[in-house]
Amino acid sequence: ECAGWNHTAEKMASLIALMALTALSPLQTGRASLRSTPRMGFFDRVMGERQGCSYTNLAGREDSWGRDAAKNAAGWNHTAEKMASLIALMALTALSPLQTGRASLRSTPRMGFFDRVMGERQGCSYTNLAGREDSWGRDAAKNALAGIIPTHTEDGYEIATFAGGCFWGIELVFQRVPGVICTAVGYCQGQLERPEYTEVCAQQGGHTEAVQVVFDPKQVTYDSLCATLMGRLGRSMFLKNQVGNDRGIQYRHGIYTHSSEQASVAQKNIATLQKQMPNSQIMTELEPCKIFWPAEEYHQQYLQKGGRFKQGQSAEKGSTEEIRCYG
Repeated sequence: ECAGWNHTAEKMASLIALMALTALSPLQTGRASLRSTPRMGFFDRVMGERQGCSYTNLAGREDSWGRDAAKNAAGWNHTAEKMASLIALMALTALSPLQTGRASLRSTPRMGFFDRVMGERQGCSYTNLAGREDSWGRDAAKNALAGIIPTHTEDGYEIATFAGGCFWGIELVFQRVPGVICTAVGYCQGQLERPEYTEVCAQQGGHTEAVQVVFDPKQVTYDSLCATLMGRLGRSMFLKNQVGNDRGIQYRHGIYTHSSEQASVAQKNIATLQKQMPNSQIMTELEPCKIFWPAEEYHQQYLQKGGRFKQGQSAEKGSTEEIRCYG
């Protein structure tokens, strides 16, 4: 799914190419003759043919330049043609990777038009991500680059993925849960490979900020983890693309399941809550997890490390200390 094509972007690129080629066509074909009915531009074709000014009765020289001016005007505009050709090339360049990038997951993400113009985007680098004990970042990167959505770790722990707005705060919530082995923040449910924080904030790939949780099901149940998320959301569970004051698709909340068993538990959890509050629609997404791309090391266990104000917050199991979401 992460390597899939973006339908909206493809349609936009196709439209731009059509517009440019439509504008280009009359420029290329109108060179030879002076016509009583002028050529149609792009908007003329869209809105219906306009007749324009008729030049059939214009006087020629001796004293009037009208007929010659009309003849020149009917010629092709070299600068306009070059611009239309460039726009068409730009659109088709952007369209090509969208159409051809459906099949495979690559460690280096696809390039869009601006990547080609400005230089290839590198995507997020995972070389400095910490591994376990407390961070799942390095393992998450390994799975993402391999195109794997695992249900369990190699040593038998279960994996869950949740989104609850800004990932700094929701990660610390789960870090404190007894039975949670380790966590990593990252980006999921989007199309762009190896997304960077700035790209996600700009809503370029459709991702949401999320936390992946490795837990021991002998100590804590998946149902309990779902309840932890929903309790943290509070009234925000009724908001679309928003948690607290954080708004945007990157802050949408969700439960992203790794197995049919998890999906069944999550459905029951949300259904139970919905029955308790029938007058408000729960907007929390419930979907199969797509590729989880870990965030930059800077964001991992951010609040525990100190946050913006270099004041570390407790990640001790069972801690009830108030979480300062931005450090």
